[in-house]
Amino acid sequence: MRIGSGDFHSAPAGVVKLMKKRTLIFLLGLGYTCAVAQGWVNFMNSPSTLFSVKNPDGTDVVPNGTYYFSLLAAPTGVVDFSQFTLTGLYATNQATAGRFFGGTFLEAPSWPVGTAKAFLIAGWSASLGSAWNSLWLNGDFSGSGFFGLSAIGAGVAGGIIDPNRPPLPPLNLFGGSAGLQSGFSLYPVGIPEPSIAAIIAVGIVLVCCGGRRRTGTVF
Repeated sequence: MRIGSGDFHSAPAGVVKLMKKRTLIFLLGLGYTCAVAQGWVNFMNSPSTLFSVKNPDGTDVVPNGTYYFSLLAAPTGVVDFSQFTLTGLYATNQATAGRFFGGTFLEAPSWPVGTAKAFLIAGWSASLGSAWNSLWLNGDFSGSGFFGLSAIGAGVAGGIIDPNRPPLPPLNLFGGSAGLQSGFSLYPVGIPEPSIAAIIAVGIVLVCCGGRRRTGTVF
């Protein structure tokens, strides 16, 4: 039997209860979907926000090879780099020096639509690996390479909040009104210190060379 809106109150109590239960489940499901929807970001830099690679003295290194970049986020107001966590989004460098690209309209895990967060970009050379390592924020590097962090930005992730309203535009991580307005540099990290064996070997060589020079001056 079909029950219209005018027959709702005259329907059997069991049917009314079932309809109310299904309506509640639907509304809860809709609310859950909106609550966990992942926000949109555009993960790329521009000609005015290039990345660079530096020597220890600050001179430029030609950025040959592969470099990776990841988006890290934290609650707004956080300025401690160690409090930022990986969103799961990555980018890599392009053929044009200083440019990198990760994608547009990317869904950022753990960054709900319409939510403001602080964010920064981490970059590193492929010699350190292809996956993000949170220990790097503590200066702990198992290998040598180049690493750097951008300035901290803040913005609201885009996406669909209400299906009856236009979606919020993706957050531009660089440029625009909320994105980072400058590039950043990667610097040498994890430079291995000389091992004890290497120091001993160098010492032996120096001693031998010194001995030969002294022998040659004795008449």
